[in-house]
Amino acid sequence: MAGDSSLVYPGARSQDQLAAILEMVGCLTDFAPPIVTMLSYAIIFRHGLERYVADARAAGVVGAIVPDLPVEEAGPLADICRARISRSSSLSRR
Repeated sequence: MAGDSSLVYPGARSQDQLAAILEMVGCLTDFAPPIVTMLSYAIIFRHGLERYVADARAAGVVGAIVPDLPVEEAGPLADICRARISRSSSLSRR
């Protein structure tokens, strides 16, 4: 049972797996503390920056750790995240 990859999941290996993980996370948000993803930038990039942020937000993710993305190169992803946060914050204030 310890070798069962469904129990020990080291990270998303494809867009389908990432979508499945985000769907599962969406089911947990009512019961769990805030959820933060930790993914390689290559996975996020292949999924599409805008699509990743939209899918993650829809699933209830509140943050992301991207360990292989240097701060100096994080601008595009950070800009998309900030835009999503400001849009959702302004909508929630109405």
